Amino acid sequence: MSTPEKSNRTVVLLHGYGVRGAFWRYLKPVLEERFQEVLTPDLEMSSLEALIATTSSYCRKRAHRAGRPIILVGHSLGGVLAALVAKDLGNDVVDRVVIVAAPYGEHRMSRLGATLTRVLVRFRLIPDALARLRFFSNKSPVERQKALFADAVPESKELQAILFEPVWFHTEQFPGPVPVPSLVIASESDKVVPCNQTLEFAEVLRSQTRIFAAQDKVAHDDFAAAPELIHQTADIVHGFALGAP
Repeated sequence: MSTPEKSNRTVVLLHGYGVRGAFWRYLKPVLEERFQEVLTPDLEMSSLEALIATTSSYCRKRAHRAGRPIILVGHSLGGVLAALVAKDLGNDVVDRVVIVAAPYGEHRMSRLGATLTRVLVRFRLIPDALARLRFFSNKSPVERQKALFADAVPESKELQAILFEPVWFHTEQFPGPVPVPSLVIASESDKVVPCNQTLEFAEVLRSQTRIFAAQDKVAHDDFAAAPELIHQTADIVHGFALGAP
């Protein structure tokens, strides 16, 4: 296999809800083969306001240090955050944005279902083995699944609450596309964030898309744990960074 052309760009990976920068431990070294610098910050998750403000500040500083705009890649809630940062800071800070399995629009969950799920999540009552069946497929080695779940952290009540609002908090904040090129990656087999939500987000942003079909059986967190998929994701990000269609 030939070595990919290495880009001199800086990539910042934004994790999602309930995890921190270590979520990227398996993808980061693969991306480092393709990019000059790959950063995986622990985001400030005490509140939604703090999350957006501190991430924007971090990205601004990293772009200044790099001497050029950065490439943002966000997964799940991190994908929402990447889009918000790109929208607010523009191409002075962000060159391109990649959004992976991010929610948008209505939850389409019953009030009873939302209440029950909120209790289960808040008090961590869902057994890890059962929860992993929603987040991973058998493409991700069990030891990697367990390692990522072992790093899971409880979030603030405010962030817990936004998961169960009838409409996702950012839905009204995007009247049109972000001011930089964007790519949305999603899977039809995602049991955590329905693919149609992510595609709705892509349509609003007028993003390019890369959709994994149902027969590919790609689960929500496989993008960060499944060996084959990690390399595919890295290639997709790398190609997009170099301007490939």
